[in-house]
Amino acid sequence: MHRKWGVGQAFSALIDETLGETLTITLMVDASKPFKSVEVWGAFAGDRVKTASILRASLPWTLKSGDRITRCCDSAVFEIKDVVPDGVSRIVAHLMPLSRRSADERELFTGD
Repeated sequence: MHRKWGVGQAFSALIDETLGETLTITLMVDASKPFKSVEVWGAFAGDRVKTASILRASLPWTLKSGDRITRCCDSAVFEIKDVVPDGVSRIVAHLMPLSRRSADERELFTGD
């Protein structure tokens, strides 16, 4: 078991090193009331279905449906719809977009 954990930690570090970015996690009391926020390092992925992969140990609380994730690189805000463990040391949050960038902002970031 210990060896698998070590391999999992190495894989997790590789994910953060290659795909990682700063994310702000906001704990929501209800749909309109944020309680507190924290910045973490995590990997954001997905074209049609957005997900965020975050090292479980970096989270000060357990993520739940309704909490928010904001990408610090472009200020896009997402609501967490579901949270599942990855089986090793990370959690994967399935996300729904709450805000979209304008066409001008998309062009600035992507050249589209």
